[in-house]
Amino acid sequence: MTQDGPAGAGGGGLGAVNALIEAAGRGGRELGRRLVSQLGPGSWVMALDRLGGARYAEPPPAEERAAALAGGCERLWRRPGSVLLDSGGHTVLLQTLPGYPDLVLAAGRPGPMDAAHRQAVNTTAGLLKIIYTAAREQREREAAVNGAVLRLLLAGQADSAAEVLAGRGGLPAGPVRVYRAQAAASAGEAVLELVVRAVGRDGLTALADGQIIAVVTAEGAADARLRGTLAGVACRRLHVGASDPAPLARGQAAYREAGHALRAGRAAGRSFTVYGELAEQRLLGLIPQARLLRWAAALLRPVREHPDERRLTEALFAWLNAHGRTSTAAAELGVDRKTVERRVRLCGALLGADLHSEGVRVRLHLALAALDRAGGPRYGPEPLHPEPARPERDCPVGLLGAEKGLAWAAAVLEPLDRADPAGLLRRTLRVWLERHGDHRGTAEELGVHRNTVAKRVGRVEALTGQPLDYVGNRAELYLALVTDQYARAAGLPRPAA
Repeated sequence: MTQDGPAGAGGGGLGAVNALIEAAGRGGRELGRRLVSQLGPGSWVMALDRLGGARYAEPPPAEERAAALAGGCERLWRRPGSVLLDSGGHTVLLQTLPGYPDLVLAAGRPGPMDAAHRQAVNTTAGLLKIIYTAAREQREREAAVNGAVLRLLLAGQADSAAEVLAGRGGLPAGPVRVYRAQAAASAGEAVLELVVRAVGRDGLTALADGQIIAVVTAEGAADARLRGTLAGVACRRLHVGASDPAPLARGQAAYREAGHALRAGRAAGRSFTVYGELAEQRLLGLIPQARLLRWAAALLRPVREHPDERRLTEALFAWLNAHGRTSTAAAELGVDRKTVERRVRLCGALLGADLHSEGVRVRLHLALAALDRAGGPRYGPEPLHPEPARPERDCPVGLLGAEKGLAWAAAVLEPLDRADPAGLLRRTLRVWLERHGDHRGTAEELGVHRNTVAKRVGRVEALTGQPLDYVGNRAELYLALVTDQYARAAGLPRPAA
């Protein structure tokens, strides 16, 4: 492999250059075809990005060569320029696009790459820059319009949003799914292009809160394309959250679901997460919906009756999702930490609950998740009984009934019991959860070294497949432990998992 210096070297005939310019006027694909014809029989061309795939290949089967070129591309992403190498019996010229250091143009031919061939590749790179710049500006204009439409949707003004988009095909039909993608700055533009290409005119793509947002018809063609595209991106710098299907009128709740899934997946180190697959959704999905919502509404009734209910519940939910870290919740809400502290403290006073108790936090988190899933606390049903429930004692697992509740707990804890019949992992996990993930405090209470605690917690994560950075996973394990402890104390028969 040889380094050939900065892009721009080489020579070529004026007729060949004019032919490439003429082809560029008809689009990037036609430009690629013209370059292949100038390179000769058996040649090919690709545009590669840092997300690990070919944006374009001519002819299409050439895309299979992308993996073999990864090493050369990595070299150019560290130092833009051009590289000449041999790959699969072809001479390959890799060249970064001016102004697009994360894009590489790859061109290969069976024979040597002479000066005229290299000039053709260099000219094509410059023309692709012009094409991509125009496309980027168009995407940015459309994203700005779509951002305004998205704000209307999130404000519950679907009719107004439909009017804005009337000339572009309107809003997605039927139940929708919301995607929220967050990528490192260097990969953001490539991700946006992937999303726009997958959604096309069958949905809405926008930029909001530093994220790429897509709204598509649930289970439709664009949904399948987008899910396949995003789930297939092997990139540690990309995290995606997807909502469950929801009516367009509940777009705001679906947007929150996607954000919740995004945060959970990021905490767990997953690149793609669907809201319905989260731990608390597995539990909440087992409970009859009407019964669950009555319980949640009763538990949160003192907060729901407060004039500032919306901001209080948002602050409490963000604070619980952040494991009680006020600064993290404040960043999520876009307010200062004192505001979060004041609102959370008021919630605790209204509920008459000790928010330092893990049991209280778990129950409140699940109640808020249940109402958020149903469209937000404001729209939850009124409780059947006049007195509010108590966060210290009322447990959602009880809504399943004794037999189903105990079976659920046994299934959750079965991996721990099988690997550790002595119960050390259970005991460590319970204390660690009650101390809100404090390794040192847990070690002091158990009389062991903090490294021992860290190893046991790590083993719990490995056995259950549930990263404990995510609050939903903690909630599921904690309630399973509490439910099983109740069964043991009451002498109830413990079902097999």
